[in-house]
Amino acid sequence: MLCPSMPGNRNLLLVSCKSFDDVLQILSKAKTHLGDVLQAVEFMDYESVKCVLGEFPSSKYPFSKPYPHYALVEIASANSSGFES
Repeated sequence: MLCPSMPGNRNLLLVSCKSFDDVLQILSKAKTHLGDVLQAVEFMDYESVKCVLGEFPSSKYPFSKPYPHYALVEIASANSSGFES
């Protein structure tokens, strides 16, 4: 059976959004610009983020204030040439 190799490099980006339309724009741009390296785009609201932080007390909220929506973008590549710093 032929299977793709496991990604050697994986990056995550958490984006705060003021509206759900912003989340949809992120999804659209990610699909357009990230192509082959895009693994997932996930949506969360603030209540979901509070729940995660409650389950992991050592975690710190990464933004200076709460936002109503968030998008988590995951990209992965089998080699490092797929990412730029």
